[in-house]
Parts: sequence; structure tokens; C-alpha cells
Amino acid sequence: MPITLTHPVPACQLWIDGVGCYLICFERRVSIGNSIPIPTTATQPEQLKISIVSDLRTIQADIDFQKSHYWMEPFFHTAVDEQLITRRHRLCHGVRIDLGDSDWEDDVQLRFTTPSPLSQTSILQIESGHRLTQGVDGVVLFQKTCLLGAGEQKHIRCDDWTEDIILFERENQLFCKTQSSEIQVDGQTCGQVVKVHDGAHLQGEDWSMRFEATLE
Repeated sequence: MPITLTHPVPACQLWIDGVGCYLICFERRVSIGNSIPIPTTATQPEQLKISIVSDLRTIQADIDFQKSHYWMEPFFHTAVDEQLITRRHRLCHGVRIDLGDSDWEDDVQLRFTTPSPLSQTSILQIESGHRLTQGVDGVVLFQKTCLLGAGEQKHIRCDDWTEDIILFERENQLFCKTQSSEIQVDGQTCGQVVKVHDGAHLQGEDWSMRFEATLE
């Protein structure tokens, strides 16, 4: 099944050999909170959530992408660069987000970055001692493209790779592109541009990764 960028698959997990695992979020708005699922009803469908093993509220805050910018909307104690925010706040590259209650020492600390000037895709990584319930190393807030490879301007740094890989959206589906070598999909050579399917294993000359759309 192709990985689409809308329901019922608004996110996927990307396992990169020798690098780690990342949660790729395709929705423009995501919630951040503890590991308790958000209740769903007939009028309130399932909502994409970044779940952290912590004492946060079920929904501590939201991050929303609107008008080419990311915005933090706090519902409970939230700070950006150690400044408490009580209303929607624009996020800039490199800021630190603190989520928790009044005890700053136990706060969840996240780093928000937008590494590439060529893409509005951003990254969230935990800097405190907490962990994401999905067991991932970071979160990709996907907007049109995601760059993988060596160098500081890549969304996911893979310093041992000799070529760059681009994940991109086309007609609401996820594709993968290389700059030189051909891509093998589940052992079959398929060219330099391939459509990404759930469970697909993609491999190049010195890289290997797998996509999983099921977020258990």
C-alpha cells in the first residue's frame, strides 16, 4: 500500500540503518503530550500526537504550520527559550521548547530546528532524559520535502553516506529520489525515483532504510 500524506496514515516511521528511527508527521497540526491516547468520538476523529513518556498532560501543546510558519499553541505550562508563553507563539530555527508544570528541572526539553533553507520541513528532538513512546530518535514535521545525507543542512544527518536522498510529496503520496545511483526496493532495482510503500525496504550503494506506516 502506498504511503499517503493524509488519513488514515498521517505519519510513518522511518528506520535508517546505522542512523536511527524517525517519526515522520505529514499533518500540518500535531499535538504533544503524555503517552495516554487522545479520546476519539464521532465528531472528534483521531488526532496525530507526539507522545512522550512523561508527566505531561494528555495534550500539553500543539504545533501548527500556517502561512509558511510554525506556531506553538500552549494549553498548559509551555516555554520557548525559557520564556513562558500563554498564547500562540511563532517558532524559529534553533529554539528550545520546555513542556511541563512549574518544576523546570523535570520539564520535557525539545529542540526545534529547520535545517535547510530549501525546505520548510522541521525537526523535533528531545534534549532532556525523556523518550518518545514510539521509540524513535526524533520527529520530522514534513512539508513537501525531507533531505537525508551528510551535512548540517540535512533534516536527518547521515554522515557516512556519499550521496543525498530526497523524500518528497507528489499527488499526496510519498516518493524517494537519489541524485546518482539507482534505488533497490525490496531487492529489485527500480530507478532513481520510486514511490514509497508501507513496509518497503529501500537501499542504495551505501545506505538502507525501511518505512512503516503502522504506528503501534
